[in-house]
Amino acid sequence: DLDYCNLTFGSSPCTAALSSNVDRKCFNTFHTCKDQANFDKGTITYKLVQARSNYPKGETTFPCLTSVSLKSATANIAGADDEMYSLGKRGTVEASFVDFPYHDRFCDKYQSERVSGAAQFSGAGYDPKAYGTFWSRLRARNPNYSGRPMRHCTGFIENGILLTDTVRHFIMTELTRDISGGTATIKGKDILKLADDDRAVAPHRSRGKLTIDIDEEFTGSFDLNPATVGDEYSQSGFAAIGSEIVSFTRSGDTITIVNRGVSGTEAGSHSIDDAFQETFSPRLQRVDSVIYDLLILAGVDPAFIPYSDWQSECDRWASSITLTADIMKPTGVAKLIGELAILGVTIWWDDVDQEIKLKVNRPVDTDVVKDITDTSNIISSNVEDRDKDRITQVIFNYVQIDPSAGTDDSNFARGELIIAAAESSDLSFGDTKIKEINCRWFNHGYTPSARIASKRILNRFKVQPERYYIELDYRDDLAIAEVVQLTDDNITSDTGIPEPQLMQVIKREDLQSGHKVAATLQKFQFNERYAFFTENTRPVYTSSSDAQKARGAYWVGASEIFSDGTTAYKFA
Repeated sequence: DLDYCNLTFGSSPCTAALSSNVDRKCFNTFHTCKDQANFDKGTITYKLVQARSNYPKGETTFPCLTSVSLKSATANIAGADDEMYSLGKRGTVEASFVDFPYHDRFCDKYQSERVSGAAQFSGAGYDPKAYGTFWSRLRARNPNYSGRPMRHCTGFIENGILLTDTVRHFIMTELTRDISGGTATIKGKDILKLADDDRAVAPHRSRGKLTIDIDEEFTGSFDLNPATVGDEYSQSGFAAIGSEIVSFTRSGDTITIVNRGVSGTEAGSHSIDDAFQETFSPRLQRVDSVIYDLLILAGVDPAFIPYSDWQSECDRWASSITLTADIMKPTGVAKLIGELAILGVTIWWDDVDQEIKLKVNRPVDTDVVKDITDTSNIISSNVEDRDKDRITQVIFNYVQIDPSAGTDDSNFARGELIIAAAESSDLSFGDTKIKEINCRWFNHGYTPSARIASKRILNRFKVQPERYYIELDYRDDLAIAEVVQLTDDNITSDTGIPEPQLMQVIKREDLQSGHKVAATLQKFQFNERYAFFTENTRPVYTSSSDAQKARGAYWVGASEIFSDGTTAYKFA
């Protein structure tokens, strides 16, 4: 989808007119617009398809597509893979096309006038097909293509109608031409590209400056400079003046300082023209709410964020994960969200549902688990032990001493040390592998959250995690973060007998579009019988249904075995 003006050249409200300064009519793009103040942004959709003998009826399509390389996002489950960006890897698409001469009838509202000369001030006509090519003109007219939507659609044609099977959504990042080869390439990434550190920061850079000198005792009011810059600030909140944090209220350009030296910073003297930088300072705000605010600051359309689903997920699994922090300088949004992932939250772009998903690191619960077996689904597979990811100790530092001093080890007042004693012993792995986490989001000092986060990280990685790489038929396609039960000859008990294993999908990619896909799976942490507190009216274990037992909390005696031979429940 590219921008396309809804107006007609020279018809109100468009004020453009041919003249000695305007030698030709626009092409209804912002770059070619002759009255940009009245540009009325709409959309034109180019459908680029593979060359074939039949095409969908009633549509304008361009049969120039030669190949597509598609990789969905890679999820960094709970931010635990140090080799991967904390927010995972962006999903990508790369499509290649042949170039061709084109008459411009689809994309130029004034094509016939170019030929007659009515679209030129000189009155001389020309044949658009004789100048340039489809891709050379498209790029010249739309240099602002970056960030515009693109979709990869697969399907089939029945009775001349295109029946779409799967649509994956991306945003454009590159459009290049190989002039000598007569080809063009479009690259795209998923919508979380908007949150990348080179595109979005939190807090936004504030432009306001002090108009007076203030000493370390000052509380009161002053105006910000330049005039009207106050409209860029919140009505109340926190701001940094140098290395000091203050709380403030605002009316117009007038700032009233309420408290000095907030969050352990030191009140000091400041001079005229010192920057008054608003901070990003959540206070006991739940993790889903903070991530939502960060994405909105990054310019992500709220339509891509199923926030009610996020709230339901965190109501059940992360109600106690509340955050308090002070981000004093503009910092990459992806970096900040990535820091939150280590608390047990996974964020990824679902290019089919066209939504940013959020999932807490948790047991399966009511999710549907798909069976994947080497007899019915798997074309090929291999397994990798990742001993480099194994952890025997977690050091979790929290409560910053001074938010202006960054996240070095020495700038934290509290720390938790959690040790996997059995796995560290000489009879087991016999070594020490430490993961140290410096967390600036628990500055309110809630110790249980720090301990829970540490224990869950350790439980997941105290034994080397396993990854499985499998190839599947397209009909067995998997989704990112989906939990599946995998049965394969590579997965056996100590007897050598195949033993089903719960796995979580962290990556998928097309090997042959519409035919074969590859998936990378990571051993699922919660591969045991976990307890869920239940209603008091529930019957005893022997009288409960299978569904009740699957989501129950039943107690058993010292044998730890129920009457049906199943093992005791575990509390995470």
